[in-house]
Amino acid sequence: MVVTEVRPGSPAPRTARTASRSGHPLAGVAAATLMLATSRWGAYIGISPFFLTDALLATGLLLVLVRRAGSAVGRRPPASRRGSPGPVALLLLVYVLVRFAAGRDHSLLALRDFAPYGYVAVAFVSAGAYRRSTGRDRALTMTVVSYALLFHLGWVCLVRLLPTLPDHLPVVNAEQDIHIFSLRGSTDLNLVGVTAAVYLGRYVRTGRWRYLMVAGIGVALVLGLPARAALLGTAVAIAVSLVVSFTVAATSGAMRDRRLAAIGLLPLVLVVAALLFPTTTGGGQLLSGLGVTPVSSDLDVGGVATVQARKAAWHLVLDYLGETHSGLFGVGFGPDFLYESGARVPLGNSAYLRSPHNYLLGSYARLGVVGLVLLGAVTVGAARLLVVTRRLAGTEEILLFASCYAASVFTTALFGVELEAPFCAVPFFWCLGVLLSRPTAAAPAG
Repeated sequence: MVVTEVRPGSPAPRTARTASRSGHPLAGVAAATLMLATSRWGAYIGISPFFLTDALLATGLLLVLVRRAGSAVGRRPPASRRGSPGPVALLLLVYVLVRFAAGRDHSLLALRDFAPYGYVAVAFVSAGAYRRSTGRDRALTMTVVSYALLFHLGWVCLVRLLPTLPDHLPVVNAEQDIHIFSLRGSTDLNLVGVTAAVYLGRYVRTGRWRYLMVAGIGVALVLGLPARAALLGTAVAIAVSLVVSFTVAATSGAMRDRRLAAIGLLPLVLVVAALLFPTTTGGGQLLSGLGVTPVSSDLDVGGVATVQARKAAWHLVLDYLGETHSGLFGVGFGPDFLYESGARVPLGNSAYLRSPHNYLLGSYARLGVVGLVLLGAVTVGAARLLVVTRRLAGTEEILLFASCYAASVFTTALFGVELEAPFCAVPFFWCLGVLLSRPTAAAPAG
């Protein structure tokens, strides 16, 4: 018998014995990784209102249905896993669909407002696929995700070195002047931070320096640009990755030594970070925006003004919802509550802006208290299951990625518009579906 090692993030080896059972990526991962690899500009590939992302999602749903029908008499998944993200997620999806159907506006603009919440359906695709997956399926899925993350990190580095490069590449959306490789600050840097977190976790578990190098490049990019929300999201992703990675039992003396060295150096690292953090572009802007440090540059001035503008906009939205008695069920999809409340002016007064730069507030405005409670219950449920399955996430990297991405993007969305668009909403709900499927160490025989 030949024994081969499968490293985290690498595909299972193809031998004569396993070639016919090499695994399949989880359904829906094609759409999710398209968004991971390309970010905003990839979301516009297609002809409005039909885009490549939607076609890939439809294909993923079809694959789930076909595989479920084909395996009805085959192997049985662990009973502890469930083939959906749970009843609360189903209630949220039904509520969103009913809210849209019952609304008076069914235009393309209303559909645009509905889509970010309609992507809750993606969680059902990934949960169903995870339930019936094998270890090979999940390893192959993580390999695909890793390639997408590295591709994204590569072109972001390229654009940082050649800032005018996107201007010379094809346009994917002429109306908003979006080109291939167009960089969207907080969104792209947040994803770079997730990449850093995943590869830092790999380094903790394996000790391979190339993983630490990738993580270092990612952290340097995030610190070097003025994107405070992405900086917070990166910090959350790295914290999740380290907690999960250190939860795994040490399998060798070298791994145990690395952990002891890391724990011993932690106080020194924290002191150095505290001294250097305010000198970085992102760190300085974050601290001055919070009033911790004095304003010392034009970026800091702009950062403080942005904080004040968003606070003003949030108050206007809340006042508007109170005056219109829209708190229970929200204004629905279609109404431009930012314009009607006057909140669009302090946020820049762009006609394309449909969110108050706060995911919870935007969800409250669109869906009301009912939708906000359901959405909160889904995210809290995913967080609870992460805590329960943290040891498994330390050995099954697709769970680690799902945890880091979901936590990071949700954090960033509290100060931005990330989850109002498919380039973050699709992978976010795909990750939630994986977490909410109740992952277990037991797997179908593969």
